[in-house]
Amino acid sequence: EDLSPISAALSSLERGNPSRHLQDESSPVYMFTQQAEKCSLSPSSEDDGVYELITSGTDPETIVFSDAPVRTEHVWQTLFFSNNFDALFPTGHTPNTAFVLYEKGKSHVTPVAEIIGMDFIKKGKYKYTLQQSPEQQAVLDLQDLFGSGRGKKGGKKSNGKHVDFNS
Repeated sequence: EDLSPISAALSSLERGNPSRHLQDESSPVYMFTQQAEKCSLSPSSEDDGVYELITSGTDPETIVFSDAPVRTEHVWQTLFFSNNFDALFPTGHTPNTAFVLYEKGKSHVTPVAEIIGMDFIKKGKYKYTLQQSPEQQAVLDLQDLFGSGRGKKGGKKSNGKHVDFNS
């Protein structure tokens, strides 16, 4: 794996400026794409507008890329990416995500939220901690996915506490 982007991110952290690699025009601002077979979305236990997205059957590779002015692309092991998530996206510079939730033969929904944390659970299974801005909620509030039966917007099952989606 090409470790140079991670090394650059970690070097800037060691110099005491965690957002340097995000502000310097010669350093990339990273984005990524992943895919998983199943996921479960649930509100955090504190009822504070924070959600947990648990994925399983997550692809073993994550595509990491950047946009102008520095255009890069890397394919990293998802575990490696997860272990370095906080270095790539320090507090205050965490990425937004648009995640497509669907079941075969059903319509899909695509909420947008900020990923404020990512953790490895076990092989192929990861936990993402999400929160939405008021602007993101205005388009599709994650809370709208919960309810009795299938939930208001979809999902295999919803009991008001979590909603599951399968590919």
